[in-house]
Amino acid sequence: MSVSPTSMLSIEKAKASLKDIISALSLPDHATKLNEAKNNAGNDMMMYMQLVFPLTTQIQQDVVQNYGFSADREGLLEFTRIIKMLAKENEEIAQMNEDLRSLLIPSMILPYPQTAAN
Repeated sequence: MSVSPTSMLSIEKAKASLKDIISALSLPDHATKLNEAKNNAGNDMMMYMQLVFPLTTQIQQDVVQNYGFSADREGLLEFTRIIKMLAKENEEIAQMNEDLRSLLIPSMILPYPQTAAN
């Protein structure tokens, strides 16, 4: 039996939760820890996954529990699934979710391809 995403999280609560997560990531204590982890990870995606993702996951879990989700991996996965479904219906949620993704997923600087002349 499928549960409607809005029965678990209304459009307004979805917007509020995304705003709260984005704000939480910007709190001075969190921002300092995240910047340090990002600097230590550099451009190494494996290091990023080991150092940064656990911090961002914990921050998100702390927020989603305020919206009725469990403060664990499963709660965050369920929240993310519902946000993705609501983003298909609501442009503002889609944009906020994209803003959040841009904070969570690094932009990688790819090296120039090596040519025979190099």
